[in-house]
Amino acid sequence: SFQRNGQTQEHALLVRYLGVNNIVVVINKLDTVDWKEERFSEIKHTMLSFLVHKAGFKESNVTFVPCSGLSGENLTSASEPALLQWYKGPTVL
Repeated sequence: SFQRNGQTQEHALLVRYLGVNNIVVVINKLDTVDWKEERFSEIKHTMLSFLVHKAGFKESNVTFVPCSGLSGENLTSASEPALLQWYKGPTVL
């Protein structure tokens, strides 16, 4: 979960302060919510707001990728119909 002063925020700030300009945010475990686009969008909105307004990333340099580490879905290829209905972007690798 993305919490105030949590590890996700710390990592994002750290990589930005180290000079990283581009970031890929992998949103894991979307299989647990049946690949709902609404949940992906909710997480994306929250993260993007933090990354742009607090960490200083340019919106155009942030990419969001849904996946399931457990099943491997969208790590190297995508085949889940519920995901493919709305997601047309890249895989993790």
